Amino acid sequence: MITAHFVLAGNSVFTVEPPVAWVQTMPGARPQYTYRVERKPASLDFPEAFFVMFLTGADPTQCAAYQYLGQLEPDTGEVNATRQSKRWEGTRALAVADRALRCVWKDGGKAMLAAGWDVHHECLCGGCGAPLAPEFEERGLHPACWAKLRAQFERFWEPAFPVTPGAIGVDERNTGD
Repeated sequence: MITAHFVLAGNSVFTVEPPVAWVQTMPGARPQYTYRVERKPASLDFPEAFFVMFLTGADPTQCAAYQYLGQLEPDTGEVNATRQSKRWEGTRALAVADRALRCVWKDGGKAMLAAGWDVHHECLCGGCGAPLAPEFEERGLHPACWAKLRAQFERFWEPAFPVTPGAIGVDERNTGD
């Protein structure tokens, strides 16, 4: 299961796999939906934003394989179509992303798991996009990315993964800078 920490890291890729029975009863449903969430830092002209893309190509590691789906509300996990993504409004791809992320924000995805849905990352760091070693897969972030992002998104870190210096063999005070 992914966390809000992972999704907001700035370069996250995750897949939602609905239950087989859901796929079989929904016309045109896919067995999996893969998304990328990119963070755009605030500028003088625009506030910080999180953009959700939907995988329409073959390779989830290639940015060009995704199409813009909508914008993520970082406080709730809600995904909304924007003026630039109106073609996705009312589609299953947008509805699945919205449902999955709102559930992750609400209860860590426990209700989705109980209903047979699986939401998982693609073994790539949510911060830098590099492949994850097995010891970092639960968090979805390399230690340097975790330390850097933790300071930026303090408001989102509370419930999951309390910081324990020395845990997983890394002193998390080292930001890697």
